[in-house]
Amino acid sequence: MLEINANRPYWVSALKQTRGKDRHALVVRGYANFDFYKTISVWNPWSNSSYGYDLLDPSSHLISTHGVVFKQDSGLFSWHYL
Repeated sequence: MLEINANRPYWVSALKQTRGKDRHALVVRGYANFDFYKTISVWNPWSNSSYGYDLLDPSSHLISTHGVVFKQDSGLFSWHYL
């Protein structure tokens, strides 16, 4: 798993895929980009996993948390980075 530069965080925003227009913000913490395995690891403050991290599928842009599916539709590098 490769880590994202701590001085240049990447934020993603995701839209709820079922009823409602709820949005969810996540912080990308690392990624794996191998021929046989691709995933993005995100810190999710609402995660029900014991370690607080979830996986975002880079192909479908989907993430599931608490049984609700969200789709990543935007992202932003930290505006504090120069």
